[in-house]
Amino acid sequence: MNRISFSTFDLLRDVPSVCGVCTSKGPIFRFEFHDDGENTRAEYMKGFCCAPCAVKLLEVLEHIESQEWQREQAAITS
Repeated sequence: MNRISFSTFDLLRDVPSVCGVCTSKGPIFRFEFHDDGENTRAEYMKGFCCAPCAVKLLEVLEHIESQEWQREQAAITS
């Protein structure tokens, strides 16, 4: 099961000053990304990201899920 979650955070706590994905913008979300692909080792990433990088992370999830759907659809129609 692949999933990504975003949450806000308290700026007064220990938060980096830049996005952990692009390292150039101020982060506005805390994220957790869990990729539990069938043919890969489970991968877990967490950190802080800006809004454009949050969109990129969602696009990664969309790509992973669409590949899985294509494999499942091919298995059903074979």
